[in-house]
Amino acid sequence: MAMKLPTGIYEKALPICGSWERTLSSAKAAGFDFLEMSIDESGVVPFVDTFRKLAEMKFTGPVMLEMWNDDSPESIRIVQHAREWILDRMAQGNLTRSEDSLVSDVMI
Repeated sequence: MAMKLPTGIYEKALPICGSWERTLSSAKAAGFDFLEMSIDESGVVPFVDTFRKLAEMKFTGPVMLEMWNDDSPESIRIVQHAREWILDRMAQGNLTRSEDSLVSDVMI
């Protein structure tokens, strides 16, 4: 049996819907499994606030963050540290994760 690969869409590819709730609903109605969001183009990402908002929306899907890293011998350690840092920010924002939402763990 073939595994269903999740498909997503970048939020800026959708029309402006007025709220994250409507944008997420539009992505789901269009058949997408996730929405890639650009949190802040200034380079400053309010992770805890973002995760808090997702928790308020009762978000239960996977969380995927893009991280750039070089080919240093420390790359694995750096990525592991970044993962723990993100999980800590998710906890601070009350965004819990279920075992079946750990798509990123499989992709690492």
